Amino acid sequence: MTLLNLCIALPLVAFVGLLLVPRGRPEVSRWLALASSLVIFAASLGLVAGFERTSAGFQFETDVPWIRVPSIHYHVAVDG
Repeated sequence: MTLLNLCIALPLVAFVGLLLVPRGRPEVSRWLALASSLVIFAASLGLVAGFERTSAGFQFETDVPWIRVPSIHYHVAVDG
């Protein structure tokens, strides 16, 4: 899993985690939201640090066939 995929998946994981917090515990929701935001921010800093400005083309690329017919792929990348 590339760092870009991690930056895409972490908010979804945090969302599911926040859905599981009981409604009567708002302080837990706040702390979990803060912690997940900080983790996602740290992961995005890794994208900035790993980005090569002199390189042409896609970086952090993932291209995985998803559905064979029609040809549908999960394709994400950073193009700078």
